[in-house]
Amino acid sequence: MSTRINHGRIIRNCTLSEMLERLKTIRPRCVELAQNGIAKEIAKKRTFWLDMDVNYLPYPRQKYEPPFWRLIDVLKNAKTKTAGGERSVDWDFTLSVCLIPRGDDLLALHYLENNPGFLEVLKGIGFEDFHYQNSTDRPDSISEHEWEERAAIWASALDKDVPASVGLTYEIVRWDDTQDALWNQDLILANTPDDQSRRQAVAQCLIGPDIERYDEGKHHLFEYVQLAKEAAKRRAPHVFLAENLTE
Repeated sequence: MSTRINHGRIIRNCTLSEMLERLKTIRPRCVELAQNGIAKEIAKKRTFWLDMDVNYLPYPRQKYEPPFWRLIDVLKNAKTKTAGGERSVDWDFTLSVCLIPRGDDLLALHYLENNPGFLEVLKGIGFEDFHYQNSTDRPDSISEHEWEERAAIWASALDKDVPASVGLTYEIVRWDDTQDALWNQDLILANTPDDQSRRQAVAQCLIGPDIERYDEGKHHLFEYVQLAKEAAKRRAPHVFLAENLTE
C-alpha cells in the first residue's frame, strides 16, 4: 500500500499547549501573508476585467457588474467548491495544521493550497521536515535508518486512521480571514500587475482571429501553444489599458 506524507513535520521537545501558544502568536502574520497573496489574485482578475472592457465589446451587450460584486461571487463559489472537497488553486489561501502528540515531541501535518510564506513562518516556531513516502526512493539526504524510523513513527501515530481522528487541528488562516482583503482597496491597488502583464493577459484573449483553429491531426500541441504565445506577443502593444482602477 502506498504511503505519502509529503507535508509531514515534527516539533521536538514541545507540548501541545506550548505549540498552541506559538500558533496563536504567528496567526496575525500568516493572515497578513494570506491577504497579500489573495490580493494579488484579486488585482489580476479585476484589472483584467477592466482592461477587457475597453478592448472588447460583446454584442449583444452583456449585463455589466462592477468587479467588486463579481469578485464576491468568485470567492463565494471558490469557498463552496473547497467545502465540497475540490481544489481552488487560485483562491485558496487557508492554512491549518494537525498536531499529534508523540512522546516529548509533536508530529504535525500542514494543509495549504498556496504558500505565500507560510512554511517559513512555521519553520520559525520549530517545525522541521519529517515527511515520508514509500512510493519513491529514499532521499539521499536522509539515512536509511532515519527513513525506516520515520515510517514506523508515522504508522504508529496514524494507526491507519485519518489525522483528524488522532490529532488536534488548528485553523491558522480561515476563508473569512483571506476574503477580508477584498475590502482593502489600498492593498489591492498596491498589487496591481505591471502594464506589460496586463496587456499580455488581454492579448491572450484577443488572438482568436489571428491564429487558425487547433487541429489535432495538423498541429503539434507544443507548437500550437508557441504559435498562440507569438500571436499574443504581437497583439499586446496594441492593447488599451483601463485608466480608472478604483471602480
